[in-house]
Amino acid sequence: MCRWAKIARSAYYKHFDPQRQSSQRDERDKRIEAKIIEIAQSNNSLFGTEKMTMAVNRQMPDEKPIYHKTVYRLMCINGISSQKPRYQKPKFKHTTPEKTAENKLKRNFNASKPNEKWCTDITEVVAPNLPKAYLCTIFDLYDRYPVGYAISKHNDTALVQSAYEQAVKAYPN
Repeated sequence: MCRWAKIARSAYYKHFDPQRQSSQRDERDKRIEAKIIEIAQSNNSLFGTEKMTMAVNRQMPDEKPIYHKTVYRLMCINGISSQKPRYQKPKFKHTTPEKTAENKLKRNFNASKPNEKWCTDITEVVAPNLPKAYLCTIFDLYDRYPVGYAISKHNDTALVQSAYEQAVKAYPN
């Protein structure tokens, strides 16, 4: 039976021996266990192991210091656990009108003549054994031809500004 339950034979006999006297540790564990159950019932099992350890140590000043692993073990034996907070989805942050540009294209990405509409795109370029680089390209929507580009180590407004300046220098009209 002990082999089936995967426990040592000595543990089985120790548990069921009627003449066995409980050790000092068992007596201390019973006192701590009673205090843990009392605290858990008083606060509706809101405390985790760390807070429960602090509360038990405060309420039992005459005992030797009680460590969190002891409290954890006794909480597990009695099925006491803190109630985990529910996961809350992060709220979507809407941009403020000061940060949103006006939608001038209104999803019309076709141009009837050259240099009527330009758009930009930033691509992260990763090569083995080299640092990241960012490529900002400005396209003419008439023929999808790049009219300006810039490469930088940083993805920032200076990258877009330099690509725009190059495009304006190549096509001033």
